[in-house]
Amino acid sequence: MDFVQRWSEKTEIGAGRLIGWLGITASKFYCWRFRYGCVNEHNGWIPREFWLEDWEKQAIINFHLNNPLEGYRRLTFMMLDGDIVAVSPSSVWRVLSQAGLLSKWNGAPSKKATGFQQPPAPQFIARDFKEFIRLSGMTHVRTSPYYPQSNGKLERWHKSLKSECIRPGTPLTPEEARRLIQRYVDHYNTERLHSAIGFVTPKDMIQGRQAEIHAARDRKLEQARRQRQLRRQQAA
Repeated sequence: MDFVQRWSEKTEIGAGRLIGWLGITASKFYCWRFRYGCVNEHNGWIPREFWLEDWEKQAIINFHLNNPLEGYRRLTFMMLDGDIVAVSPSSVWRVLSQAGLLSKWNGAPSKKATGFQQPPAPQFIARDFKEFIRLSGMTHVRTSPYYPQSNGKLERWHKSLKSECIRPGTPLTPEEARRLIQRYVDHYNTERLHSAIGFVTPKDMIQGRQAEIHAARDRKLEQARRQRQLRRQQAA
């Protein structure tokens, strides 16, 4: 810095041109000028009192291996509610990523918002179907063409049913499929945490317990932070 400044004053040549002749990039030079006069400090990670402990990281990995079909966010709140470990979703993602347990998305390019039009199935335009609708007192409402959002919730349910119930269970008979689906419907409504309603179950949502559950999770997270801090202070 002193060299460049001295020769810039003597020759009346701008510092930017001088550092170019010296082979120094502008970003590096101005970084040096910003740090000029400061004490050199290392760039290593400084341990924090709220960092996860080794047993917590292992508990996250073990829980993921026992529930391989669940996403890291749902895993987070399942562990919170089960008093296994109290951590944030970002911490769970970081632990699983460092352990190489998160698969990368290598799917085909998304066709979202490109639209589609489902061809009219014959069973929905048949005379018998129309008569059945009339006798049942129902109304046949068609979804809008090129607008998948109009049927998105049901399509998302079909995806969950296939990926979490039918394919893992592999029923061999219609009776076995019915039993699997009934069991999954009960699980879906009373045990499975849903991201769209704040990772609570539909049953808890209907009963109005979501605020109570969220408050309990916040208390567990804060308590876990204090315990980590206390243990590190005692070990120091």
